[in-house]
Amino acid sequence: MENFIDHIAILNFKSIRNLKLEGLTRINLFIGKPNVGKSNILEAFGVFSLPYSQFADNKKITEFIRIQHEPELFFDGNVSEPSVIKTNMEHCDIEYKVTPLITDNYGNSYSQQTDKLLNFNFDSAGQESFQLIIDENLAVHVLNNPETPPILKKYVFIPGKNQTGNKISFLLPPNGKNLFKIIEENNLLKTEIKELFREYNLKLVFDKASRELKITKPPQNDEIFLIPYHSIADTLQRIIFYKTAIASNQNSVLIFEEPEAHAFPPYIVHITQEIIDANSNQFILSTHSPYVLDYFLENARDELSIFMVDYKNGETVANKLSKEDMDDIYSYGIDLFTNYETFLK
Repeated sequence: MENFIDHIAILNFKSIRNLKLEGLTRINLFIGKPNVGKSNILEAFGVFSLPYSQFADNKKITEFIRIQHEPELFFDGNVSEPSVIKTNMEHCDIEYKVTPLITDNYGNSYSQQTDKLLNFNFDSAGQESFQLIIDENLAVHVLNNPETPPILKKYVFIPGKNQTGNKISFLLPPNGKNLFKIIEENNLLKTEIKELFREYNLKLVFDKASRELKITKPPQNDEIFLIPYHSIADTLQRIIFYKTAIASNQNSVLIFEEPEAHAFPPYIVHITQEIIDANSNQFILSTHSPYVLDYFLENARDELSIFMVDYKNGETVANKLSKEDMDDIYSYGIDLFTNYETFLK
């Protein structure tokens, strides 16, 4: 793949004081107990998705990063120093500072000399720098768009989310606002999704008038009953969401947090196998599923990196498992989740 991240350095970001992860490969799994900071690591990657917030419904930073107040974005609330997130391809400085009167892409003006706002300053390899700010309501204002769409794309599944059309050719981060359009225009993906419903004797229907996906039973007495898409099981919605994200992207870095959550285990293969097959994309994933881990160890070990995440001395830390560790875990059937502490360093 063209756009490959091989390391990331995170400084002064949420529970992360100073963390550098090296040796990222095509499929990267982050494993750890609850509340050790796995989500914060994924959110650090996801910072580079923030320009997509202009397509989201509420256009707030909370679509990508969990905060209620600005200082929460910094380690121990240390707003006197910037947060810095740097990869071999992207760089972002985050500052909470007095911000002069500025105007965004839509001609809206914000801030006075006394106002402190979150400022995100981005530099990408081979592109001009760009900037966005977060106002006091946590809304994102893009001051100048990046020259090309960001390659890092953080996806967050929300069941029952309204799906509408959009001209962009890939599923829009974070919530897939253009799901209908992407499925409608991808014949292979459409066929695969129809197969998911066929085993229930249901059909996937594209309502072009309302621009919505619907489900129908076989007609009886010349009558049909349409089931709204948001009424189908969360497991099926989740699988369709992630399948669409993977199928619609190329040469991108896709960030998924626990894509297997609330899914019937045999159905998880619909996601894990898609990830393995999508060799033009890189993946940043967290998981609590032995099924997901075992599947990747068995079928994609040469492309897999596993990072063990822990919380020590008041900060998030992480270490990468060696190839020998992964071989032993697979060969001896070691449950990495119950033997978690053995592999921490």
